[in-house]
Amino acid sequence: MTPLVGCHGARGDAEARLASLRATLRITSSQEGVWNAYADAYRANAAHMGAGMMRMEAGGEASPPPSVVDRLRHHEMMMSRHMASLQALRATIEPLYASFSTEQKTTADALRCERPS
Repeated sequence: MTPLVGCHGARGDAEARLASLRATLRITSSQEGVWNAYADAYRANAAHMGAGMMRMEAGGEASPPPSVVDRLRHHEMMMSRHMASLQALRATIEPLYASFSTEQKTTADALRCERPS
């Protein structure tokens, strides 16, 4: 099952993950507004993560290896961006989760990342 936060799969499958989540959580018509806000934040987060991966892949072998200071700066920048993405996602999950029934909350709380072995 797809978790509400984190554990991103391959780029470009955000819509499939959202469709799976929507079905698993049994989003109701009265939850559409908060679901759509969450889905928009999820898409933005996935796009941001995909863009970051593309920047890393674009480095290629022609670039000289970065210094330890440059690597730390880059890591710090990536962590700051990730934190901002998490905060934006959390801001949409809180009202969504508050709208859930007890059954939906139990389902959401049980969602886990499935990592390939």
